[in-house]
Amino acid sequence: MRARRGYWGLCLCVAGGLLPRSRAGRGYDRPASSSIHCPVDLQSALGPRHFARCPLPIDETVPEEPALWSPWTHSPACVNGTNAEETRYCVYTNSRHGEFGVSIVTTPETAANSIYVLNEPSLSLPVYGGHNASKTGELPYEIVDIPGKGKGVIARRRITAFETLMTDYASLLVDMSFPEAIPRKIGYDLLDLAAAQLADPSRVLDLGRSTKQAMNAVEDVLRTNAFHTPLAGEPHMGLYSNLSRWEFNCSCSLCAAPDALKELSDRRRIRIGRLREAVLKAYKDGDARKAIADTHEILELMQAEELLPLYSEQYDNLARIHWVIKERDTAIKYAQKALDLLAQQGYIEPHPRNLEALISTFEG
Repeated sequence: MRARRGYWGLCLCVAGGLLPRSRAGRGYDRPASSSIHCPVDLQSALGPRHFARCPLPIDETVPEEPALWSPWTHSPACVNGTNAEETRYCVYTNSRHGEFGVSIVTTPETAANSIYVLNEPSLSLPVYGGHNASKTGELPYEIVDIPGKGKGVIARRRITAFETLMTDYASLLVDMSFPEAIPRKIGYDLLDLAAAQLADPSRVLDLGRSTKQAMNAVEDVLRTNAFHTPLAGEPHMGLYSNLSRWEFNCSCSLCAAPDALKELSDRRRIRIGRLREAVLKAYKDGDARKAIADTHEILELMQAEELLPLYSEQYDNLARIHWVIKERDTAIKYAQKALDLLAQQGYIEPHPRNLEALISTFEG
């Protein structure tokens, strides 16, 4: 079962109140690094442009005017890091986002750069545990009592490969560099504020914890339940409160497999890593045929390892290599396979112009 984790800000509204204004004769002192910030991939090859202008970074020096905080519902609270760069970290909260709100502990620049997520379309499936209606009005699954096992999820209809079953909004996002850059007590205060400003703080605070002796409840919840989630190109911890409520110990079949099978799997995955390097070297050396052969071997190993979600990268590589050696029909075939798989997995929307847009990147 696959969870989409990238949709933290789909229902926020981008307002035009981020430009500095004065109040009662007092000017707004922008952050020292303040400048217009645009999303890092504003015009990706396969995505439409969403913005005519870009937001400014804001911190706690923003005047006490809600319009200037938009799209956040609370004025940012910030601290300076003790690292060499003295990085500034702030809490940004929208308590009306999704079901229970979202708080982000990050830099002003990353917060500004992440505004592009707010323009993405609304979730097409109901949020797990929520009350939104799906397109058909019914969930594809049902949570029931399983004799001797407690609660379980059963399918209510046929579910196709890669179909999204559950979706969730992030409740809390924290920059991965934050814990090491901020004194512990100050960091705990900022984490506590991030949780407290949510519409329902219990959605975070009531999640499972690793130890009752932890110095801070929010930190313990994050370390126990958070996923790695990139935000505006920067690594963050993402806490998805609904998807975290499994209430059972999970394991994988490979973890419990005999040692011989685990060793075979390890060898295949090591081979995949080495072949990736070999493909790049062969391509740089002008040996297209070796690069193609090695890429096909990677696909075979990925099939044995059931790494289907990673096929699209290899199809894209094959398309580019065949394009360079003027085998255009074969290149188009693999480019379309890459796009079809990305669409099947829900990463892009199918569109006739996708193929043209992808091929246009081959000429660079």
